Amino acid sequence: MQINNFTGIDSHQHFWEIGRFSYPWMSGVPELKRDFLPQDLKPNLESCGISKSIIVQAHTSIEETLWLLEIADQYDFIAGVVGWVDLEADDVEQTIENLSSNSKLLGIRHLVHDEIDDDWILRPKVVRGLKILGSLGLTYDLLLKPRHLKFIPELMSLVPDLKAVVDHISKPNISKQEIEPWQSDLAEVAKIDGMYCKFSGMVTEADFSNWSDLQNQSGLADVIAHHLAPYAEIVKSLFGIDRLIWGSDWPVCTIAVPYEVVYAAALKSLGDLQKQEKYLLMAGNAMKFYQVH
Repeated sequence: MQINNFTGIDSHQHFWEIGRFSYPWMSGVPELKRDFLPQDLKPNLESCGISKSIIVQAHTSIEETLWLLEIADQYDFIAGVVGWVDLEADDVEQTIENLSSNSKLLGIRHLVHDEIDDDWILRPKVVRGLKILGSLGLTYDLLLKPRHLKFIPELMSLVPDLKAVVDHISKPNISKQEIEPWQSDLAEVAKIDGMYCKFSGMVTEADFSNWSDLQNQSGLADVIAHHLAPYAEIVKSLFGIDRLIWGSDWPVCTIAVPYEVVYAAALKSLGDLQKQEKYLLMAGNAMKFYQVH
């Protein structure tokens, strides 16, 4: 995947079978309560010239992680899996070692923003589990909301070897165009050496209720890009283009707009990018962070 002739990597997408696992977080979004599988995603990737994707967990179970690894082994376009483990379990080290015997396991994620305690990420057992991830060279996706950002500098001081990325720019309230304290807290996180940020998940945080009235995809992408631009400018200024990783958040993104519009709007929201910058955003940074090719 060379800069002069690269296709992209979608660093953040999901698969699920409704009859296989339960997904309580889907409450209120009936559009997502059906199967979404590799054969459904691949045409979207091809339409945008993307050759690889990374599956991210959607259910808090080892069973789902094993299932996603099985899928990854069956499809060449899947670069790897960000799975789930119980970071607080006494046997977490053995569990992670067992899972990482499959080279398609790239990292771990937990639904931090669903925990009752905002500072869950600082629990001693969680920190212990994250230290194990760091020692094994696995990554950690930080699924947060803005209220959790203030705990991340302390976490990373406790686990300095952990390779971490903030998912979905930490889900600011784009629908109400809220900036603070999200921007200030994210600025402190961006100061952490090696911290990345996923340029993803923004369309579903925006007010997309009227977007369906715009039938032309190019025009729709322009409208969305304008709506997202203030947030795009902030994360670009904080992290630099060399620490931003694009992801679609498919199929969740489809409750707002089609995949192709998510892709186009993301690029447009960042303004004019040089070829090198587009390469880093769409491929190079994901390759470096997740160690995929």
